[in-house]
Amino acid sequence: MNSSAKKIAICITGNKTYSETFIKAHIDLLKPSVLITRSMIPYLMDEEHVRSGSLLIRWLKGMNKKWDNYKKEKQLKKILAANNIGVILAEYGQMGVDIMPICKKYNIPLVVHFHGFDAYKKEVLTKYVSYYQEMFEFAKAIVVVSTDMQKQLLALGAKEEKVFYNVYGVDVDTFKISSPMNTDQNLLFVGRFVEKKAPYLALIAFSKVLKEFPEAKFNMVGDGPLLDVCRNMAFALGIIKNVNFLGIRSHKEVSELMQHSRAYIQHSIVPDSGDSEGTPNSVLEAMASALPVISTNHAGIKDVVIHSETGFLVDEKDVDSMSEYMRKLLKDPILADQMGQIGRKRVVTNYTMAISINKLLNILENFMK
Repeated sequence: MNSSAKKIAICITGNKTYSETFIKAHIDLLKPSVLITRSMIPYLMDEEHVRSGSLLIRWLKGMNKKWDNYKKEKQLKKILAANNIGVILAEYGQMGVDIMPICKKYNIPLVVHFHGFDAYKKEVLTKYVSYYQEMFEFAKAIVVVSTDMQKQLLALGAKEEKVFYNVYGVDVDTFKISSPMNTDQNLLFVGRFVEKKAPYLALIAFSKVLKEFPEAKFNMVGDGPLLDVCRNMAFALGIIKNVNFLGIRSHKEVSELMQHSRAYIQHSIVPDSGDSEGTPNSVLEAMASALPVISTNHAGIKDVVIHSETGFLVDEKDVDSMSEYMRKLLKDPILADQMGQIGRKRVVTNYTMAISINKLLNILENFMK
């Protein structure tokens, strides 16, 4: 059959991934004919994989009878054939490992998209690195979202000619152009309250700002395991009146908050777990809104934010420098506005959703069988 008639399948961990902006964009815009979740993937009872005990335990967990696996395989094979699937995109490295036996058995090209923790987190690498190396050999392409991630996967054994750099894109029309010059002294953070985003370090930096700017506000959007820690820290630092913990907000609400902010703040770090960012969508969204970004020299952030042009970057855990740059932009709204406008142009030129999806689609089409 002509390759132009071939279609795409996307393999995701489960329904919860629909809430992840980049996964949702891939599903909505690549328009896969088949969406495969982990629960659909059968365990292939071949000698090679039976020998790998951890895979055996993972596949059989929750399955009562061996024939269920064969039934799943038969059903999945039928679905893939009926939809003329010519390539499978696995979201996250672990899903690439999970779907690889199916791709091998039925000779379907595999493209694996890494996103962040799957490339860095020590716990994940301890469990998966040997499987990753097998996958690097088999997969047609490995997609990464930062130059740091590219270096990391090359160090783990990926071949350079198979690794493709493609940053997430932003729907720039969703984010109106703000005017930091005309806003109050509001700073903004959007993201999960987790170790790698270190919101507590951003709070410490902000607390130092209030000596000079006692009316400044720090709006923090999101939820996560460190939310209570950050709230307690704000109380302990005596800054709770200046910090608004706003919880989870819609894209529309976040866009509105960006219209009323002077700068976007994110103090990402590499925690002891080894976890790391890819390229945070929130940083790109802030730039699309013409907000200057104050962040860290971390992962993909330093790929997209140009120090002293579209914002400021500090070393991880350097709260004093972050505080200094917060004060600089609160003091100089014209500079904030200029940086924001340059950042907006950078996103429109390099990091739109259309650019990102087209690059990914080209990769998939190039390896379709």
